[in-house]
Amino acid sequence: MVKRVILVLAFAGTLYAQSPRDAMRLVWNNFGSSDRDTSKFIQSTYDWNEITRRAFEVNWVNFSSAWQRRFQEAIQATVTDRVYRHLRGLKGNHAQVVRWGDEEIGDSRARIKVEFLADGDWQSAEMDVSFTDGNWKIYDLRTTNAKLSSIFEGLDDLVSTGFGNEYIEALILSRDEFVIDEIVPGESGQFPRGWGWRKKDDSRIREKKTYSVQTQSDNFYIQAQSSKEGVPLVKPVSFNLKDYPVLSWKWRIEDSLTAGMSASVSVIYYQNWIGYPITIRYVWSTEGSPCSVIKESGLFYDSHVIVLRNASDSVGVWLPERVNLRDDYQRIFGEDPPEATAGISIRVDSQRGKLRVDYDNFMCRKNNSSLSCKK
Repeated sequence: MVKRVILVLAFAGTLYAQSPRDAMRLVWNNFGSSDRDTSKFIQSTYDWNEITRRAFEVNWVNFSSAWQRRFQEAIQATVTDRVYRHLRGLKGNHAQVVRWGDEEIGDSRARIKVEFLADGDWQSAEMDVSFTDGNWKIYDLRTTNAKLSSIFEGLDDLVSTGFGNEYIEALILSRDEFVIDEIVPGESGQFPRGWGWRKKDDSRIREKKTYSVQTQSDNFYIQAQSSKEGVPLVKPVSFNLKDYPVLSWKWRIEDSLTAGMSASVSVIYYQNWIGYPITIRYVWSTEGSPCSVIKESGLFYDSHVIVLRNASDSVGVWLPERVNLRDDYQRIFGEDPPEATAGISIRVDSQRGKLRVDYDNFMCRKNNSSLSCKK
């Protein structure tokens, strides 16, 4: 099935400003006769903007221009890669016998039917093309058993459900990992873009500049300054733990830990019936031994803490962490976690003295190796 689709995708090439059927005939006849760059050949064939817009039909207009561009690049890369891997074997052996069917032509769109002999069998396809940038380009293709647009079915539903753009982009590209927070140079010295805080903490966040983006040797990271009562900084991020169960980051404590000091990263799974966030908190603290679990009972909910590091760990050095969020939730709560996470938060607490903590490189991963704590 894939081979049949790829064969039809491959021959379309750059479609010149003439009858769409004549344009594709010309490309078909020339296909395989030149050594043109294969990737460019594929990329010039399709109306990538229309393909991407159709994949995100309901939510497309809600994306920023930056995210429209990123999603288009992701879909283009995925389709190009799939075609490229099959094209090499087809270039010298593409179907030589072709029967061109009817074409339905509108103002700037057309539907072309074609039959071709491949592997001794007659195959048929329909191509929807649009007149874009002076050329006819494909935005959908259907065969008996497959459809180009089906590759990206369900993406719009993921957006409507509330999953994050970074997660959806990673799914399109079949990545093993993705970055939760990408800090850019223009943010240096500023409050980290895309993060927020509870309304009741507004005055303390703004007055004390508790969190800011810092730079060192071209590396940008978030620095947190301590306060007596820690103020959490929250990053809304939603992804499916079945796909990416592992969260990784690195952190660095700039001052020696003394009693009553701690740094933490919390994963927010959901809010309970009275609005309290259900979390697991990973801490660097003077209390507890590494990999121990501490349960703190409350009136409306219990909080759970997993100790990753303590006062014996190095100061002023970046140290990496990897935790399996899905496994930790199952171990602590005795059930599977919800399908979508709600976010992560960072926090620094100090009852006495100054404590600065740096956070960087938050990523979601498929790989379960090198965990900070084993089961």
